Amino acid sequence: MKRVISVLLIVLLLVLAGCSKGTEPDNGGNDPASSVGDSPEDGETSDTNDEVDEDLDEDEDDNISVHDDNSIELPIYTIGNDMTCIPSTALVDKNKDVDAELIINEVTANFAKKIEIEEIYEGKDNVAVYFKKDSAPLKDVSKAMEEAMLDCIAYSLMDNLDYCEKVYFRAGDGNYESSNIVLGYDEAYVTR
Repeated sequence: MKRVISVLLIVLLLVLAGCSKGTEPDNGGNDPASSVGDSPEDGETSDTNDEVDEDLDEDEDDNISVHDDNSIELPIYTIGNDMTCIPSTALVDKNKDVDAELIINEVTANFAKKIEIEEIYEGKDNVAVYFKKDSAPLKDVSKAMEEAMLDCIAYSLMDNLDYCEKVYFRAGDGNYESSNIVLGYDEAYVTR
């Protein structure tokens, strides 16, 4: 009899725990851990309404959708707790050109270590990113973190720039060479 009561209590607790997960308040899909957006510039005001436009306009070519009158959703990758790339979304000003610099800035905004970039070169079918030699991802990060940082940048570029067939990473004006990864000057990190 005690076993039956114990089993019934456990089942009841599981049912109640499952029901309470469905009643969490909805924050309009604005989970700060899963999206990155531009902060208001000087003179701009921030909309604290958190309402999401019900009828988003989809742009079939670029995977970019119009979010409201002033911003678009830009699909990017961020680093998960397990040091893998996870899909995310950045809200960016719709009047800005979606180019390599904008994409990289949105991707790196949530990195734990600051990334310093000397130059971003956009060729006819590739993007080359020149990191400063004395900053992350070249220094002061683990191998897993370095790979995750490079993966998130590369995959976000490839997904958002139709012309981008190759992504090159370089340090200063030479090869990308850290204690974990060595890439030749003309060695692409990722290709389509």
